[in-house]
Parts: sequence; structure tokens; C-alpha cells
Amino acid sequence: MAGRGARVLIGGAVGVGTALLGLAPWLVTGARLPLQNIWLEQTLPEDMPTALLPLNQYYVASIAAMLVLGGAFAGIGLRVLRARGTALPAWAAAVGAVLVQLVALAQSTVALRSGLGDDGRSQAYVAALVAGSAACVVLSATVLAALARAGTAGAAVALGAAGIASMSWLDGLVLESRDVASLVYGSPLTYVREWLPILVVAGAAAWSGFVTVRRSVATVVILVMLWVVPAATTAVAYVLTPIYLKFPEEIPAAGLQVMRMALGPDGGAVERMVVAVVIVAGVAVWRIVAGRRSGTRDEVSANAAA
Repeated sequence: MAGRGARVLIGGAVGVGTALLGLAPWLVTGARLPLQNIWLEQTLPEDMPTALLPLNQYYVASIAAMLVLGGAFAGIGLRVLRARGTALPAWAAAVGAVLVQLVALAQSTVALRSGLGDDGRSQAYVAALVAGSAACVVLSATVLAALARAGTAGAAVALGAAGIASMSWLDGLVLESRDVASLVYGSPLTYVREWLPILVVAGAAAWSGFVTVRRSVATVVILVMLWVVPAATTAVAYVLTPIYLKFPEEIPAAGLQVMRMALGPDGGAVERMVVAVVIVAGVAVWRIVAGRRSGTRDEVSANAAA
């Protein structure tokens, strides 16, 4: 077993590495700041400044996914290592991941500010993107800690959140990288990209199950997240457009309308929920049957011994 200092350094390195892995869908593009609707000068995409995060209203879901998964990858790694007898400090990994993410956010904010004016709309735009990204950094650290150290209920909820985030993360990796897109579209990998995140979320809910009250609540929370969070993300991305930023009083009504549509069959929510509920119910039934068989075997063994 490595000494305390070595374990802290290794834990920090894990956090740094997984935070960079979380940013991979954007870094592989060359990390040029996306074109901005309120940029002061007309600029070609290749002439935009370098930015480690794609601060832009159209990339809100991708930003959240990259930051949250940066922490989730670390948490999963630490939990696996702990199960195998190697315990690394979760706080060190969290410090490493948060440091990378905050540096990326600060650098990207400077890049964004470099081409915007000092008017109120520009300031509000930057403030909203920075505040939302900072909240995702906090959520990333929370997910990391839960996956690394929490019990089954807490870790399952964190894993469910990571699975939901992976929807946008995989989309970003595919849509932003032509090489990957050429391999995925029109191949069986298309279904992997679409269904792997849903299976991860359903697996997290099934892992939690209904063994205890706490785990039952966690299972319900995960399923509700699978239904609501993608719809809410769609609604937020829809209203964070120049049209609605000019008329902020219309944002709540427009957002709710889009969210209601996303929660229905047209948004894919019903399909996702059916698959997840079937998996959770199937695992629950299997646990009951397996438990009864085990009890029957124990009773037979006890009778034979008597």
C-alpha cells in the first residue's frame, strides 16, 4: 500500500485525468470558441479564440455533461479501486478535477469576454453561462464524492445522473468529431450511442432496487430524473436563444411549453421510461425469485442436517 502522500498525489492525478477526459468531446474539435450571436465583429469559426469550454447558449447541455462526467469518471474509478483494496482519497481527486474545470471555465470566460461588448445583455449572457457552469462544477464534485464513498442508494443516484449526462456527452463526441461520426452513423454503433446512456441509468435504478426504503426512494428518484432531466435540458437550451434573451418575460412560458412536449412520446421520454421500468422490474423479480430459491435451499439443508 502506498504512503499517504503518494495516495494523495495519485488521487489528485486521477481527478485531473478524468476531468480532461470529460472535456474530450470538445478538446478533439480543436477547442475554438463557438460563434456567438452577439459577437462584436464578424468572425470565421477558425478565427475564434481558443476556449477549453464551449461557452455558448447552444452548448449548455454539452457543458453540463462534460463537467459532470469529469467527476463521475473519477468517482467510478475510486470506487472500483476501493473494492479491490486500494483506497485513494476522494477529496484529492475532487480537488484535481475541480481545479482543471475551474481553470477551463476561467480561460473560456476570458476568451468569451474578449469579443463581447460591455452592454447589459452581454454581461447577463456571460454571467448566466459562468454561473451555470460553476454550478455544474459543484455538481461534478458531488457526484464524484457520492460514487466514490456513498452507500448503494447515494451512489446509484449519482450513477443515474452520470448516465443522463452521458447522453449529451456521447452526442458531443459524435457530432463534433467527423472521424467518430463517420464510424457511428449508419452502423450498429448508432444504437450504442442512443441506448447505452439509458441502459446505464436503468442499471443504476436496478442496482438500487427496492431492498430498503432508502434504496426504494433512490430508485424512484433515478427514474424521475430519466424522465424529467432530458426534457428540462431541452427546454433550457431552447429558451437560451437570442430571440428569448431579448424578451426574458417570455422565457418561462416558452420553456414550460417545450418541456411539456419533451416529456411526451414525441420527445422520446415515454420510450426511455418503458425500457427503464422493464429492466428495473425484471431485476426486482429476479431478486425475489433468487431469494426464495436460496431460502428453500437453506431450509432443505437444515432439514437434512436435522
